[in-house]
Amino acid sequence: MRDKEKARSKTEKNYEYRNALRGLIFGDPKTKALCLSIIEGMLAQVDIHSAQILELQSRHEPNEARFIDKIDGEYYCGGRPLKRLNKDTLYWVVFDTVFALMPNGGFSKYITIENELKKRRIKGRKLRSLKGEDMIKRIRQNLTSEKNGFFRYAKIDNGTGDGRAIMETERGEGIKFNNARE
Repeated sequence: MRDKEKARSKTEKNYEYRNALRGLIFGDPKTKALCLSIIEGMLAQVDIHSAQILELQSRHEPNEARFIDKIDGEYYCGGRPLKRLNKDTLYWVVFDTVFALMPNGGFSKYITIENELKKRRIKGRKLRSLKGEDMIKRIRQNLTSEKNGFFRYAKIDNGTGDGRAIMETERGEGIKFNNARE
């Protein structure tokens, strides 16, 4: 129903603009003045829409200092949006947690990541009941595994280009996130 209403209102506006142009060409001075005001209103709307588009484009420019960036809830890698990611999956939640803890990169212990995951109150997952080595294994797999990890589903390489991995595990200690470009 809304689509029909939008189409009808769009048709009515087009009809109004067409008549304004006809009046501008063929009308008397009063009609021409009215038509010019309608056309100026149209141009003002175009300017507003252009400004909004430019603002959106500037907000979505990726941070050149990072390999992976998050803008308005979406992840970007090298300016390319990673839209294939399902936000309801465990690999996304674990990566989002690590990114929230250290967006510019750094090192985080497994216990810190585990506590942050528990704060997020993830429902429907067997994550809360995991402790110790099982929790470490689940975090490590969801971040770095080539079979079931974040980088596989994001379809990006876990490399920085200079031989380092973006996401590295330090055995038994934690996760090193090399997100800063040098």
